[in-house]
Amino acid sequence: ASACADLSGLTPADIKVREQLAYVEASKVEGKNCANCGLFKAAKPCGSCTVIKGPIAEKGYCTAWAPKAA
Repeated sequence: ASACADLSGLTPADIKVREQLAYVEASKVEGKNCANCGLFKAAKPCGSCTVIKGPIAEKGYCTAWAPKAA
């Protein structure tokens, strides 16, 4: 498993939000990933998100994706 897959510190409610927003570690949506989302906070090896708790992969994606402000 990747470093961004460790959900051990999350509550069941936090995990449910990740599932409801269909978070995945590898985006299948052309041109949309966590690294170019306005809600993503970059860090290594995993970033974070203002909407989803827990580790977030730069190449990930969820349905809350929003473009970064210009």
